[in-house]
Amino acid sequence: MDIQFAKNLGAQIVYIKTTDRIKAWLQFAKTNNISHIIVGRSDVGWWRSFLQLNTLSTLVRESKEHDLVIMSYDKEQQENQVS
Repeated sequence: MDIQFAKNLGAQIVYIKTTDRIKAWLQFAKTNNISHIIVGRSDVGWWRSFLQLNTLSTLVRESKEHDLVIMSYDKEQQENQVS
């Protein structure tokens, strides 16, 4: 998902400088009464998923108070946008 597309849909883009992005995202959501978190799925190697080293796995595991919406990842579409 591209930032401009999100803005066109009315998303508020926020940049948070932190060493623990999941904790910061969830704290920001709680502080700002955000009930839904929308994230894009990425093309992560199987070994990272298996070891639960990817951001999405951690977010799903840690988020107990928020609804998560996970957008699909289309590798072919992403490759076409790069070229």
